Amino acid sequence: MDKPVLTTQAVLSDGAGHDRALKGLDAVLADDFGVYYVTIQLERKRLDQAGQH
Repeated sequence: MDKPVLTTQAVLSDGAGHDRALKGLDAVLADDFGVYYVTIQLERKRLDQAGQH
């Protein structure tokens, strides 16, 4: 049960590693739904920012 959740979220919030983290999302989903939720929020935020310009 000891998963590096904070580390995973930090990677997801990093622009450079965002896509790479998404590609591994299936593996993450099996362990922690919270990380998936964080990914969804970040993606929505990115899309919202892109739509404002």
